[in-house]
Amino acid sequence: MNQNIPKNPMYLDDLENNIITSNNLLSNDQINYIYKVGNTVHFLSIIDLIFSFIFLFFGHIGYYILFKILCASSGYYGSKYYNYNIILLYWVNLFINSISEIIILYYYYYLFSKKNINEQQIICLTFIQIILILTKCYIAKFVYMFMNLIKNLNDIDRTRLINYNKQNIQIIYW
Repeated sequence: MNQNIPKNPMYLDDLENNIITSNNLLSNDQINYIYKVGNTVHFLSIIDLIFSFIFLFFGHIGYYILFKILCASSGYYGSKYYNYNIILLYWVNLFINSISEIIILYYYYYLFSKKNINEQQIICLTFIQIILILTKCYIAKFVYMFMNLIKNLNDIDRTRLINYNKQNIQIIYW
C-alpha cells in the first residue's frame, strides 16, 4: 500500500498564500451546477439589458433607465465573474423594480377610477404590468439562488468556475 499519499492533499492559494485542504473545494458536480445557474443569470441579465435599451430607444430617457442599464450590466458582470456583491446589487435592483411595477399598476387603477383612461387601456396596461412583475420575479428567483450558491466561494473555486470548460453551456429554466 502507498502510505506516502496524504489523506488531505494541500493546495496553495496563490492569491492570498493560504493553505486550503481539498475538503474545502467544491466537487465537479457542484462546480457544474453553479456554472449552469451562473449561465442562466448571465442570459437573463442580457435579456434585462436588451429590454432596458429598448425602453431607452422608445423615449424613456432618464436617470431611472440609465440606472436600470447599469444594474443589468452589473448582473452580467457579476454572473460572469461570480462576484457576490455585484450580484446582490442586481438582485436589489430587481426587487425594487418589482415593487415599482406594482406601484405603477396601482397608479393605472387610480387613473381608471378618475376616468382618465378607458376600460380597454386599463386591461392592456394591467396585462403588461403583470407580465413585467412575473418576469422580474422569475429573474429574481434565479439571481437569489445564484447568490446563495456563490456566497461562500473561495478563490480557488471562483477561479475554477471562471476557467470552466465553456463548450457545454446549458441554461436552467426552472
